[in-house]
Amino acid sequence: EKAKQLRIWMNENNITNGINIDEDTKRYYPYNNLASQLIGCCGGDNQGLNGIEKTYDEYLKGKQGSISKIIDASGKRIKDTSEEYTDPVNGDDLILSIDLNIQGIAEKYLKEACVDNECTDGGNVIIMSPKTGDILAMAGYPDYNLNDPFAVDQSLSQEEQTKQVQGLWRNKAISDTYEPGSTFKLVTTSAALEEGITTPDKAGE
Repeated sequence: EKAKQLRIWMNENNITNGINIDEDTKRYYPYNNLASQLIGCCGGDNQGLNGIEKTYDEYLKGKQGSISKIIDASGKRIKDTSEEYTDPVNGDDLILSIDLNIQGIAEKYLKEACVDNECTDGGNVIIMSPKTGDILAMAGYPDYNLNDPFAVDQSLSQEEQTKQVQGLWRNKAISDTYEPGSTFKLVTTSAALEEGITTPDKAGE
């Protein structure tokens, strides 16, 4: 839309040189903050900076097309020579097991819990399918807008801004270590049942 307005302005003012309008592509995230630490973001050159975007960048980015031609020292094409075109190749698709609705619900209630309980270090939620082990949601708070990944408090020093950005990008669910706590009771109980040390009637005692 802005390019269209610029073209109209150039025509009205009879401007024929000095301004170039070139088409370009840029990664756009329609759900903004949703699953931001999981998905990750891209830089200005569409190269993955973190998250899945970085991990699978080699497969997602595809290959650029090219035009090969013979030119002289002044940059002009030499007559009677041909050009060789190489078509661009689209990147591969990557389909996650994440469920959009479950992810949204997990993020909503995680944020509420962190705010209500004043969790200064934020929090994480992982929801898995007990039948398949598929991860249906991986939520982290605080999160960030994938379309504006460098938006932080501008009143901070450059070093503090960088630290804040890295903190928002960090997916603590997979990068940090946690003690399993009571969740590990499932493992010991299962082992006791399998070895016949106890029975389902006594397992809860």
